[in-house]
Amino acid sequence: MLQVLSAVSGEAIAEFPAEDFEGKPAIVLKQSLVKCTGFSRFRQRLLHANDSSVCADDDHLTSEALKLVLLAFCPATSDNHDALVSACVSNSPKEVEALLLLPVDPDLQGPDGWTAMHVAAINCSFWLMALFRFFRFSLVG
Repeated sequence: MLQVLSAVSGEAIAEFPAEDFEGKPAIVLKQSLVKCTGFSRFRQRLLHANDSSVCADDDHLTSEALKLVLLAFCPATSDNHDALVSACVSNSPKEVEALLLLPVDPDLQGPDGWTAMHVAAINCSFWLMALFRFFRFSLVG
């Protein structure tokens, strides 16, 4: 059994059959945790239970228990919005994902009322639009 524990309280958040995730990247587990936490994978940090080191998204899982930290968004600043919009204008998925992992709120609006998703749509960046849609869907559903 693969246990996911709260890093704060130590209480079990979720338990999964180990064979469902063993050998798979941690990002797969994070996507499964969206349903029970309401937090997108960008706002989740998994830690190894034995030493509290960070489990990267591409780390392959074992049956070891993991701790989960749920993050609040970074403080809303014009710098965060500008960085996210700039990454969208440059059509840079890696940069956008890095900002979302801080986690920067993708719904930040600039003085014009536009979000980064507006810019991605104007630039016809379907990959970025899908990423933002996934992010928003994860928060709602």
